[in-house]
Amino acid sequence: MKTKLKVSEMARLARINPRTLHYYDEIGLFQPNSKDEHGYRYYSLDQLLDLGLILSLKELSMPLKEIQTALQGDAETMRNLLEAKRQTIDEKIQQLSNIKKIIERKAADLRLAAEKTSPSP
Repeated sequence: MKTKLKVSEMARLARINPRTLHYYDEIGLFQPNSKDEHGYRYYSLDQLLDLGLILSLKELSMPLKEIQTALQGDAETMRNLLEAKRQTIDEKIQQLSNIKKIIERKAADLRLAAEKTSPSP
């Protein structure tokens, strides 16, 4: 099994632009597992979970600087952050569920109104 992933391979697995990995390395957010004598970056498959966490937090509109600070903190800090983000996600899911119910009710009302105004054959 291959233990070293090139930038392009890691990017493909994470579904991101390879330039993103270069940028994350430049700012010290996510470094490759190793670099060769030519400066080529190599990642391990184990790093994919960490990258997934970074991308997920970014998707939740968390600034990269805050993500970096959280990753450099202790386990309790990270646990608290993740719990807070989980709660935020749960709240958003509830909000979206409520919106979906309203839309479904309105669509049902409109169907009923259309049936009542349609001429019978």
